Amino acid sequence: METIKKNNIRLINYIKSISVETALYIYISFNFINLIIHVLGFFSYPMFAQFDYVLYLTKIAIVFWMRRLLLEKDARFLPEARKFKGIIISDSIELFVSVFAYGGGVILVIFLTFTLKALLDYIIFSSLINKGIKEAYERINVNLSYKLETYKKYWHILNLSIFGVLIYLVCAKKTLILLLFFALVLVRFYAQIYFVFLIWNKVIKQHSPAFNYYYFTRRDIDFLSSSSDYYDDSNMKSGFAAIDEKDYELKNLERKQNQKIFQKLKNSNALKNIANKLPRIDKKYRYAIYVCLFICFLFMRNTYVEGDNQLIDENGNVLSDQKSVDSMYCVQHIPYNSNEKELIFQYNKCNLMPSWSMFYDEKYGLINIETEQNTGAIYEEYLSFDKEGIAYDYDRHFININGEEVIKVPYIVKAKASYRQMILNKLLDYSDTNDNGRHTFITTEYEYCYGSGKFVRSSGNTYFANGVASYHADLNDKYGLMSEDGSLVTLPKYSLLSGKRDFEVSLVIDYNCTGFDVINQRGESIITSSPSSVHFYDEIRMIGCNTDFGGELYTFDGEKIEGFFRHIDDTGDVTCFIKEEDSEDNNSLEVYFGDSELIFSSNLYKDCYSHADKNGNINYLVVEDKNNMYSLIDLDGNLICPDSYTRIKSTGDYNTFVGVKDNRQLDLLYLDGTVIKTDYTYVDIEKGQIKVCNSQKLYNYIDFQGNIKIDEWFEDDDAYYDYR
Repeated sequence: METIKKNNIRLINYIKSISVETALYIYISFNFINLIIHVLGFFSYPMFAQFDYVLYLTKIAIVFWMRRLLLEKDARFLPEARKFKGIIISDSIELFVSVFAYGGGVILVIFLTFTLKALLDYIIFSSLINKGIKEAYERINVNLSYKLETYKKYWHILNLSIFGVLIYLVCAKKTLILLLFFALVLVRFYAQIYFVFLIWNKVIKQHSPAFNYYYFTRRDIDFLSSSSDYYDDSNMKSGFAAIDEKDYELKNLERKQNQKIFQKLKNSNALKNIANKLPRIDKKYRYAIYVCLFICFLFMRNTYVEGDNQLIDENGNVLSDQKSVDSMYCVQHIPYNSNEKELIFQYNKCNLMPSWSMFYDEKYGLINIETEQNTGAIYEEYLSFDKEGIAYDYDRHFININGEEVIKVPYIVKAKASYRQMILNKLLDYSDTNDNGRHTFITTEYEYCYGSGKFVRSSGNTYFANGVASYHADLNDKYGLMSEDGSLVTLPKYSLLSGKRDFEVSLVIDYNCTGFDVINQRGESIITSSPSSVHFYDEIRMIGCNTDFGGELYTFDGEKIEGFFRHIDDTGDVTCFIKEEDSEDNNSLEVYFGDSELIFSSNLYKDCYSHADKNGNINYLVVEDKNNMYSLIDLDGNLICPDSYTRIKSTGDYNTFVGVKDNRQLDLLYLDGTVIKTDYTYVDIEKGQIKVCNSQKLYNYIDFQGNIKIDEWFEDDDAYYDYR
């Protein structure tokens, strides 16, 4: 115990012995480290908000300690000490709203306080440079003063450049401009360290404590008491040269000289007049008032009251004594036209803070109007129940409609980043939205990411599907997967995660929004390349990816189909691709149906369509060869009908087709191989009948057996010929 006490005393003495110069180095270094930590938090996983609160407290302690050093060791730095107090107050405000506020204006407050801190930091170091210039001119040499004057100009230009680049960055939104901004900020940190080193080693340390006492004490006191803005001390400088050499053994007078200057400041007439106008409250009472105000604030923030809304039926009868701030609603998923009664309702309460303030909050609860079972208003956010009747309670649990906990959720789902980390993340994410390759993804379908209650819903309106759920982490604004037993499948590392296919396979965008991927329910990547676009063929459970080398195909099970493919549109109930080879003549047509099943492949054809029968089976293919002629074939490639046509049209009847020849005459084709030849010219298919034209340019309709529908042929000047 005695050893610990001695070590603590030794540590305290060491801290007291640290110079102002070293303290400034610590201050600058901490700001630099703080910035690096937060920037890395954008490109990787950021720190939890609690750790950022520790950084706030550390920064406040460093600045408070440095301010005390400035006041105790050199009275010349009184203006800078006051500005450091402004930084302490700004950080304290940021920490307070980060801990106690619920949102709303928090971002604005932190932005304003950060701007104020940056301005105070700029003013402090500008003031230090001015002091160095003045003292170098008065006591050391003019050349050093001129050198510092030049550095002062560079300091102003550097800060104006940082501000200008930041404004331009907001408008241009380019990564290159962002890199330039960070480069200028790094130069600014280096400039601060260099200025401190130069001023302290070339100016402050170049004279004795005796000179400090006699010269600066006399000069500052006379300046404060004089009505003139100028005091001629040229004779004093030469007169004290001998004092500076002999030193007069006055090293122990540093503290006394500061105390005397402060006393003169207090006794000056100007400050007296200002102080006399202000009401004076004893420090003990002032702190007591602060404590009382804080207790009142906590009471209002954490006390929740009911509203005036009650649950009533269509006859105006009150169904429950529970009141709510907003209207109460039923959380049960009741099928349409069901006779199930609405029993469980959600209500909310609010705290005593004004609704416009950032400290206003609401909490939610569940009540069963039949049993009067009430969970109390214990849930932090609005509860969103899925089709299975479960919802996330924002406190690491899934609950059912009775408020019972059914699944424990990992802590990372609840973890949050600090507000200033979120501001930086938004700024960095926004700063490169005009860059190629970022935020400009091409998807050939609409991939939704419907979040509800911090979790992504599946296509079946449930949180869990195929054994997993997709969660959203506020910590880094990313998505991940968790299993039904509450364990993590993946960390939150995706900028988007779609639940459209019930998480069997999910389209994801990577952490920094630079590329696509597709993962399965185990979080494993299915795609082996870096696609520029992704298309899902759900009907055959396959995935198409466009890459720099060509189109790739994968099954939902993760199997890659060898080769490069090009999809063919409008192929009916089958999905067709052209498998690309070295030459176009060697390209082959591949037809898929069902569960990634290849039902036909041939290098004789380039297009195809087919429709399933009433049992869901494919029995035929209408194919186009490389001479642009169409044929009706079976799945083995055998011709069902012997001839080829310029077009083969589906009539809407599963077994009947129209074959159109070069001269536009039509044949009726049937899946049993029957062909009915006609002398009619094909016009169009309208409402289950075929419109035709004879050699006299008169029109009529025939049925699917080739029979004339109208006894008399007619003219039709507006006849539409289907050339598709």
